[in-house]
Amino acid sequence: MDRPNLLKPKSWAGSVALAKRLERVDLVAAYAQRSQGNYYAGTKGPAPYLDLSETYNRGFYTEVHPEIVGATRFRAGERIVNSNYESQSTLLKSKIYLADAHELELSYLRYDSTYGELMPSQLIWLGQVRQTTNSQVTADTYTSRYRWNPQENDKIDLRANLWHTDTVSLNRNYSDNMWSDMFDTGSERYRRWGTDVSNSTRFDMNRWGGVRLDYGLAWQTEKVHGDGEASTFSSGGRAGHRDEWSLFTSAQWKPLPRWTLDAGVRYTRFSSEDDKPRRVTADSEYCVNPDADGVCDPLMMSSRRSGSAPLLSVQWEPRPGLQVYGRYAEALRMPSLFETTSGFSVSPSQDIHLAPEHTRNKEVGMGFSKDSLWRDGDKFRAKVAYFRNHTKDYLTRTFPNTWEEGSGNQFFTLRNINSVSFHGVELQGSYDVGRFFTELSGTRYTFVETCHFGSYRRMECTEFGIAASYVNNMIPPEWHASATIGTRLFGEKLTLGARGTFMGQRKPTPDFNTEGVNDGFASPVPWHKYTTWDLFATYKINDQFSVDLNIDNLTDRYYLDALSLGLVPAPGRSARLSVTWLF
Repeated sequence: MDRPNLLKPKSWAGSVALAKRLERVDLVAAYAQRSQGNYYAGTKGPAPYLDLSETYNRGFYTEVHPEIVGATRFRAGERIVNSNYESQSTLLKSKIYLADAHELELSYLRYDSTYGELMPSQLIWLGQVRQTTNSQVTADTYTSRYRWNPQENDKIDLRANLWHTDTVSLNRNYSDNMWSDMFDTGSERYRRWGTDVSNSTRFDMNRWGGVRLDYGLAWQTEKVHGDGEASTFSSGGRAGHRDEWSLFTSAQWKPLPRWTLDAGVRYTRFSSEDDKPRRVTADSEYCVNPDADGVCDPLMMSSRRSGSAPLLSVQWEPRPGLQVYGRYAEALRMPSLFETTSGFSVSPSQDIHLAPEHTRNKEVGMGFSKDSLWRDGDKFRAKVAYFRNHTKDYLTRTFPNTWEEGSGNQFFTLRNINSVSFHGVELQGSYDVGRFFTELSGTRYTFVETCHFGSYRRMECTEFGIAASYVNNMIPPEWHASATIGTRLFGEKLTLGARGTFMGQRKPTPDFNTEGVNDGFASPVPWHKYTTWDLFATYKINDQFSVDLNIDNLTDRYYLDALSLGLVPAPGRSARLSVTWLF
């Protein structure tokens, strides 16, 4: 009998087999650092001013009642405090190509940032304009992606992903010690794990066309924990955990060369636990094991919901390059960990069980694309679409209703309101002849509505928002558009262009019967319509080196960004120069 060779390493065989399977390895390492001080507001536009016209003669003296007229507390050309930030990013990434069409991708991303921030409410209520201590955030992201896609097998295009994020944030967005003592959140650590597996299978049904079937599952879990020392359940940082998983499938069928049908459905289920105990009074229906003093066992809030969302679309191509389509899609957004835990600014009520947002989107449109339309080598693209988006059980913040338990002790409540709806038209177009190019896009909203049945409301539905709700500053302008025009010179090494942004106003809030929307808590930010122009230039020295120059807000316009959450003007005229080196 042969005796084994004890001197030969057993791992050699495995190493040789792996080397035979290994085809190629791509490695990427990147580091980026960005730093910006406080920028300056523009000098031209509707800047605020001090009105001293209201005066009263008191005999021995004149009493003046000054009033700031305008959208913000910042003057034209003023340096905007807390607009500073600094960040560092590090990326390590590898992609491994194995035999038999196997691929494995591994990556690590580190992000560190410090930035200035002031709570919008301090600007609105207290008129405070001061630099705060910088906030901080650090995020580590780990990702692995696997794919198996053998070219000779139409039944397999397998993908599997596994990822993890670990984030630590310290938010210092207040400038008053009273706020710090009352609502000290300290730092929060947010950790999240997730995985998903999916596969695509193709079938050829001869004269009935081809079918592509996609199916899979996804799962994620997340935890948050704060180290603040404030005593109330709504302060000291959030603490809780949440799980969500889903099953999905979709099919694409081309019964005829000019027709494409898509259908699918996703089932989602979630559960969330608030790890902060709630105090419950003896007269509450949630009181358990009250003692002689009427003290009940603390309540630990939990939420569990599930549901399905379908999708269906049809596309017809009557001639090459011309597509006509219709699409109906539903989506469920389960309540987030922020929305289902107690903390500063808002908490869910103990007798309100949050439901997922249920969105129904309807869209019809037409697209046209053709090369060499008017001259050889040109490219023309155009699209027009009409959409109707309706979200039932929209999640947002409101005031408590009088009939809800604990309404007298809670200032804000996170809840599902009845609905939010947006209807409108989108236009897109581009034309490229090589040396010259242009792009146009625009959106017009024809219908905006927010609906909520609650206390102190005269109208259930309005077009301008809801008292104390985050939705007030998410209502889009009535219209907005953008345009780009440019040229390529010196054999397309140099690209020059200009970009215009045209922003209309949102629907105004009435002076009367505003349902409390303008009372100061998340009131609409009164940004004006504006037009800004940017210039850009890119010079490609060779395949490794390129230089980019951008001049933003060329006319030094004073304006607030549309959908802004705070009374802070956007940057005035600014220039950026960057160099890219590929090696």
